[in-house]
Amino acid sequence: FFEMLSPPFSTGMERHMKLTELRKNPNVSDNEIVRLLLQANPSERPSAIELLEGGKLPNKIETEAKYFNEVMRIVKTSDRSSPLYSRLVDTLFKQPVRRELFYTYDNDVLA
Repeated sequence: FFEMLSPPFSTGMERHMKLTELRKNPNVSDNEIVRLLLQANPSERPSAIELLEGGKLPNKIETEAKYFNEVMRIVKTSDRSSPLYSRLVDTLFKQPVRRELFYTYDNDVLA
């Protein structure tokens, strides 16, 4: 898990030294999850369920892509009079838009 949150190591020795340092002193890490998972006392470490429900894990890109693809399928194949379709479209168009982006043609400049 730690390696997913850190920049890539240039050598195996650099990786070994960083992991050894973390094991000796978990507070060296800037990431709260890594610090919790490296607690010496197992009862102080969060369970998998606690991690998943804690809201501190980043969203999985694969999961987001799966949901996006499902939404796109619904939009393309759904009956336009369906309550689900109406709810989906209403939710999409009720998203707040920053006023300066609304009036700007080239949104990439401000984003």
